[in-house]
Amino acid sequence: MESIKDQLKKIKDRKPSSRIHTRHQDLAVQIAQDFGDMKHIGVYMRICKKFDDSFVRRMWSITNEIGPSNKGRYFTSAIYKEAKKQTGDN
Repeated sequence: MESIKDQLKKIKDRKPSSRIHTRHQDLAVQIAQDFGDMKHIGVYMRICKKFDDSFVRRMWSITNEIGPSNKGRYFTSAIYKEAKKQTGDN
C-alpha cells in the first residue's frame, strides 16, 4: 500500500493535459461518469454549455436523489422541462 506522501508525489509529477478544458466540459464529463453514460457525453456537453452551472448542478443533484433507473434520460428530460417552466414558455 502506498503512503500518502507517495500518492501526492505522483499527483504533483503528473503533466497537465495538453487539451484545454472549460468548466462546462468538466461538468459534462463528471455528470456522464456519474451516470455511467459516456456514450451520450455530447448531450451533457450541450446542456452544460446552454444552462447555468448552478442550475445544472441542482438538477443533477435532484436526479441522484430520486434515483431513476435511467438517470441520463431523467436528467435530460427534467432539465428541459424545468427550464421551460422558468422561462414561461408553453
